[in-house]
Amino acid sequence: MKILSVLFAILIHIAACCQFNPSEYQILVTKTNEDITINGVLDEPVWLTMDGITNFWQHYPKDTVHAIRQTIVKITYDDENMYIGALCLEEDPHPVIQNLIRDDNGNFWNSDGFSVIIEPLNTNKAGYYFALNAAGAKQDGFISQQGFQPNLDMFWDNYWLGQVSHSNEGYYYELAIPFYSMKFNPETTTWGINFVRNDMKRNAFDLWTRFPSSYNGLDLAFNGQLTFADGLPSISSRRFEFKPSLSGKMNRTIEQGEVTEYTADAGIDAKYAVNENINLDIALFPDFSTVEVDQQYIDFYRFEYKDAERRAFFLENNDLFASPGSDEDYSIVPGDAYRIKPFYTRRIGIKNWEHTPIVYGTRLTGSMNNDFRIGLLNVQTKKYEEDAPQNYSALALQKSVAKNFSLSGLFLNRQAFGQSDMEFGEQLLPNYNRNAGLEFDFVGNDSRFSATMLYYKSFLPDIQNHTNFYGTEIDFRTSKFRTRNMFYHVDENYVSDMGYIPRLYHYDAITDTTYREAYSEISNLTKLTFFPGTRLQFLQLWSRSSIYLHTGGNLNEYKQQIHQVMEFKDRSLFITGIQYGYFNMLYPNDIVKNDNPLPAGKYEDLSFHVNWITNPRRSLVLNVLAEYGKFYNGRKLFTDAKLIFKIQPWGMFTLSHNLCELKFPEFTDNETYHLVGVRSEINFTRDISWTTLMQYNTQIDNININSLFRWRFRPLSDLYFVIKDDMTNGWDQKKIQVIFKVNYWFKV
Repeated sequence: MKILSVLFAILIHIAACCQFNPSEYQILVTKTNEDITINGVLDEPVWLTMDGITNFWQHYPKDTVHAIRQTIVKITYDDENMYIGALCLEEDPHPVIQNLIRDDNGNFWNSDGFSVIIEPLNTNKAGYYFALNAAGAKQDGFISQQGFQPNLDMFWDNYWLGQVSHSNEGYYYELAIPFYSMKFNPETTTWGINFVRNDMKRNAFDLWTRFPSSYNGLDLAFNGQLTFADGLPSISSRRFEFKPSLSGKMNRTIEQGEVTEYTADAGIDAKYAVNENINLDIALFPDFSTVEVDQQYIDFYRFEYKDAERRAFFLENNDLFASPGSDEDYSIVPGDAYRIKPFYTRRIGIKNWEHTPIVYGTRLTGSMNNDFRIGLLNVQTKKYEEDAPQNYSALALQKSVAKNFSLSGLFLNRQAFGQSDMEFGEQLLPNYNRNAGLEFDFVGNDSRFSATMLYYKSFLPDIQNHTNFYGTEIDFRTSKFRTRNMFYHVDENYVSDMGYIPRLYHYDAITDTTYREAYSEISNLTKLTFFPGTRLQFLQLWSRSSIYLHTGGNLNEYKQQIHQVMEFKDRSLFITGIQYGYFNMLYPNDIVKNDNPLPAGKYEDLSFHVNWITNPRRSLVLNVLAEYGKFYNGRKLFTDAKLIFKIQPWGMFTLSHNLCELKFPEFTDNETYHLVGVRSEINFTRDISWTTLMQYNTQIDNININSLFRWRFRPLSDLYFVIKDDMTNGWDQKKIQVIFKVNYWFKV
């Protein structure tokens, strides 16, 4: 602890030596009494007479120069909305537009567009994101930040208006963001704000504030300041939002004797604004059947995948529940079990990739004041198959204790109602499971340095010892260098039925038994970035080392990854790397899932990989990954190829193929697996889309088709028609679902 304290003091001093000064970026806005029509024209007198904010800086590819084509931003507000108008100057206004679909995050960043980042509480923890591409396709999201990494949750969806028009001057963007769509403290009249322009003709991203390109452009620590000169309005008279829904489903299961069921359900989602800071969300009999299906993987990992939460009920202020635990690392594949999360909302209402019945859900989230955020969740599920009804509760607290320090607390409780034979987290589910923990975070003013300490304890019937999870992270970065150091320890009896702790559980394929094994993780991530100034935008070298120790300090696993990333002027990527792994597999494991388990013992993996991604702005994009090397006591060849064809802006078609060929001494022939995917996205308008995904997976002998038609016929109101079909590789049908759903949003 003494060494750690000294290191803390040194790094805090380093972080304080170079600070971003938001006072250099100030906006003072005044109220308007004029009516503003959101049409993307900016022809109202208030726009014509107002001075604009300009002097944008290029953030990528060079963070040392002004934007080549400037952007002018104007802001005003009234008692209902915050209004933002922007002119992106362009001498040849023929925009690059990849897609018309809402919340298409990948294609948005390859299109001309304009974004605004708003942080009402100035805590560098949570904010809102609103964006339009040059064709008027919307994006909105919730930004949560843990350390250096802002996470943009694109599944958050709220009401606001936005339109775009083009002229000989450039692209005009006009937005009206209702105050009731955001949580804020009416006494805090200065908010954090920033703007991003996608300038695709120059393959550049421009920001209002200037900071190193090694930091994400959405980083909340680098926002400017927006002050409302005439105070903030009260939204107490507009407190209720309702979204009732009706759905019908035909479910035919061939495997169970061609049983066909017809069901009709009704549900309601309601939102009550307790005040400007806090929302109460209630969902009765929610239906998530129209949520897009997960992407499948050819799976040879020993541990569980972690997939994104897509259900709207769980999303607003979800960082309060999802951020605790080890830091998310979005640079690694889902199967790499680096994450330890006490709370993982996909444990609720999902089993075997299927949505299970929820009776109700309630969430109270928001801010008590600028320094204190709160999240309270309670969900009740029905009895489902052999599973008893379950109640899930979570309480999350986040308190700023000083300018750069915050303290977070999390309490979790799962309680069964009645007897259950349910297996959960590969462990027989006890009557209850509880978790409680604290986290202490520090982030420097300029985000060069961040540190986290955490401690959690679980509570189970008749188990009192070895129930802890604790650790620390220290992260330091400059424009060309980053190092992140992590230490975590998980006791064998630290169990979180509502969490994600995959490395804790080890499955014995011979005895069909799951065991828990305590472990400690020591990891380092180091990145070096160079800017050659030739055809390369940057050259990045990074290394990740991870050591896993079991009881008594015995080495169980060691991983070493070394990668080289080259990005060219057209934003095409070429990545090469090598990975070495040593591990002691404690129990026989059916890695290939062919009922032929590999024996327990010590293994080594050594593999090389190469990845090439072509210019993402073009109509035809190719993404090819190849990996070859030693795999357990055999060999593995893995390829992943995607061909993306875009008919801009209305259509995108993707053909993907995964091949995995395994050769083991125990097998007479090679084990060869294929996963073929065909995906089409057709946008008839910005509000009408049709998305179809077909996945052909030889590993699980399944052909899956998911086809979803969506019409947003009014704000936040949708009509869905969905077909889900599962077949064997011989095209024999196993299960088919036909779903119709409509919801209607209104407020009072």
